[in-house]
Amino acid sequence: MDIASLYDIPVPAAGLLLEEAVRGRTLIGLRRKGLLSSVGTELLAVHEAIRTFVRDGLSTERKRTLVAKIVPWLQEESESALERGDAHVAISYLANAVSIEVDSVRRRSNLERLGDLRRQVGDVPGAMDAYRTVLKAVSDGSERAILHRKVAFCLEIMGHLTEAEREIDAGWR
Repeated sequence: MDIASLYDIPVPAAGLLLEEAVRGRTLIGLRRKGLLSSVGTELLAVHEAIRTFVRDGLSTERKRTLVAKIVPWLQEESESALERGDAHVAISYLANAVSIEVDSVRRRSNLERLGDLRRQVGDVPGAMDAYRTVLKAVSDGSERAILHRKVAFCLEIMGHLTEAEREIDAGWR
C-alpha cells in the first residue's frame, strides 16, 4: 500500500511491484479487500481516501526510499508512452513524478520536461505555469535565460507579444 499511495494515477501492476517483498499475490489480496481497484483491464488504482491516509503516514525516510524507486519508473513509463504516441499519458506519468519528488534538482528537471510536453500537446498555459514554477527555483543565469525564453515562446503562441518581449528582456538580464 505504501507504493500504491504515491501514485496519483492508475498504473499497471508492474508499478506496484517495485519492492522485492511485493508479489502478484499481494496485489490480488489488496484487490479482494477493496484496497486496490481495477481501472480498465490493465490498470490499478487506490481510492483517494486510502491514498491520502497511507501517504500521510509514511515517514520521511520511507517516502524518500519509495520515491527513489517510483520516480525513475514513472519517467520510463512517460518515455514509453511518448514512443507509442500517447503524449497525454506521458504527461500524467511525469506529473505524478513531479508531485511526489523529494529531490529539488530532479523535481525541477521533471517539471521543465513536463512543461515541454504540455506545450507540445497545446496546453500552453499549463506549460507556462510549469516553466514559471521552475524559474522561481533556479538561480543559474543561463538556466534562467532558457526558461525565460520558453515562457516568452508560450506568451507568443498565446498572442501576448508585449509580455513575451518582457520575458526575452528578462532573459537577457
